[in-house]
Amino acid sequence: MKSLTALLFAGILTLWVPDRWAVSLFQAGAFALAITWAARYIIRPIPIRGSATLIPLAATVLWGVAQLALGKTVYRWETWNELLKWTTNLALFFPALQIFSDPARRERFLRA
Repeated sequence: MKSLTALLFAGILTLWVPDRWAVSLFQAGAFALAITWAARYIIRPIPIRGSATLIPLAATVLWGVAQLALGKTVYRWETWNELLKWTTNLALFFPALQIFSDPARRERFLRA
């Protein structure tokens, strides 16, 4: 929970930095957190919680992958950037859904 909270706060604090390093650092942290959560799940499985909100997030990522795979994009570079952004959103949302499914944890995070 602390890692996710720190990452989200850092993302908000660097939101206004015009340089690419801030976004790249946030995205790298998001993927590192998702990989860490997946590794922890493999070592010690816990029940996975789902949400209907995962469907449009995953569909958006799949849409970008399909556009790139089929060569049906107007501007390939921008499609890659947007795919990275939406994949980052999905990589953050899924662990957050698992971590904050406990109401007490969610309340502590919201108060912070």
